[in-house]
Amino acid sequence: MKTTTDSVAGSRARREGQTFVIVMMLTGILMIAGASLTFLTSNAAFSSRKINNGARALAIAEAGIADRISKMTTNYNGWANASNSASYGGGSYSVVGTRSTNLINVIIRSTGMLGVDRRTVAVELLGTIYMLWDRVVDVEGAIVAGGNVQISNQANIYGDICANGNVETGTGNPLVHGAIQAHGASITIETDPAGQWTPNAPEIVVPDYRETIDLWRARALTDPAYYYTNDQTFTGNPGDLFLAPSSGVVFVEGNVILERKVRINATVVATGWVHVQNQLLGWTSFDTNWPCVIACLDFDCQNQNNYPGTIFAGTTVTIGNRRTINGCIISMQTVSIQNKVDVFASGGPPAWDPNDTNKAAPPIIPGPWLR
Repeated sequence: MKTTTDSVAGSRARREGQTFVIVMMLTGILMIAGASLTFLTSNAAFSSRKINNGARALAIAEAGIADRISKMTTNYNGWANASNSASYGGGSYSVVGTRSTNLINVIIRSTGMLGVDRRTVAVELLGTIYMLWDRVVDVEGAIVAGGNVQISNQANIYGDICANGNVETGTGNPLVHGAIQAHGASITIETDPAGQWTPNAPEIVVPDYRETIDLWRARALTDPAYYYTNDQTFTGNPGDLFLAPSSGVVFVEGNVILERKVRINATVVATGWVHVQNQLLGWTSFDTNWPCVIACLDFDCQNQNNYPGTIFAGTTVTIGNRRTINGCIISMQTVSIQNKVDVFASGGPPAWDPNDTNKAAPPIIPGPWLR
């Protein structure tokens, strides 16, 4: 009987041991499953937060793009190469504008930040060379120069001045009824309202009529009587001389001198310089936004005359004596106004070629997203 009792007891012990092992195994499995579930839940929550924060950072970056485009609608060139940052939506964005290698298009990059999450987007603003020039002159452009601008005596400039050099007073008390932006460090002319100065501003691209000279020549050749192959002196002495070509263009392959008793209804274009030596009988514009003078070299006027449009010079513009200019003065180099002159911005960009009919500020054209 003892042997039977021992056998039963051993069998029970073995079963209890097996049960304990099974229970421990099940407990371990459940613990592993619980830990895995906890890990997966935690990881899912982390991933969800990461996706949510990333989406918010992307939205913040896109808000930076929208803010920059809004700023550029009022001052395109001022913001084209600028950097700025701002808080938005619980995070912040940092925006950088860069002109592309053709100087026409602008690439805007915006980085949105929310905590440690960052997202960057970029878009390219498209355009043409005319659109770039339009934005330089804009609605309020009165003087645009590739070098220095010096204004003396009682001159009044009703519009803005943009120069790649300094903008300074010669003598007297000239006044600019607008803003002054200079790539140089020196601005000494007063503005009304006061303090509208921006020294050390980004360099501008000066509109260059020499790039469209062939189009003006072709227009002049439609009325060849006013196309000249060498230097010309236009004078009405002893009678009056009226320059009024049907093409609207007087084109001279060389230099031009305008003397007394001359009346003009045209754009005068010269591959050399244009000098006005006497008071003219009058000058009217052939088209409302056509330039008045295109001189591939310098423009010089020392007499009392009124000009109904933009004056362009490939080198320097020098204006003396009392006169009124209803249009922008554009010089690839310097502008010197030496006496009482009133310059009124034309209220819109001029025609860059005879077929350019745009008379309003150009739109901003976003291209595809770059990233």
